[in-house]
Amino acid sequence: MECQAGNCSIHCPGGCGCISESENPDRCNCFCSDPIFRWNGDLDTVELETVVNLYTKDFPLKELALVFERITPYHISIPAKRLDTYVTVRISNTALGEILEEIGLHIFEEKEEDPDCPDCGCGKGDYKPT
Repeated sequence: MECQAGNCSIHCPGGCGCISESENPDRCNCFCSDPIFRWNGDLDTVELETVVNLYTKDFPLKELALVFERITPYHISIPAKRLDTYVTVRISNTALGEILEEIGLHIFEEKEEDPDCPDCGCGKGDYKPT
């Protein structure tokens, strides 16, 4: 399966997805769900007001929620009855917040910075206790 948004594309054996900023197509990411989650690109932080393009094919909604949690300053929630849902969408020139609402994801709360792990609060990096 192949997905593309902006100037990023990816080929995956299972579900795939890509997201890019509409105004800057070089700021993009693509991701695979199967057999293991893979990620490429340099779109590291996106605000809910940012206008983006999103394209997914047979991508698990629960993994898509993790993608959005990784690139936004918010925790993202998913209704339990939709945990096993797969998403195929092509949405262009739409604010990220509107996309989240359209596909049934919810903004739970803004992440707080952890002084022991400055990267953990924004969904990046791995927390390694000392």
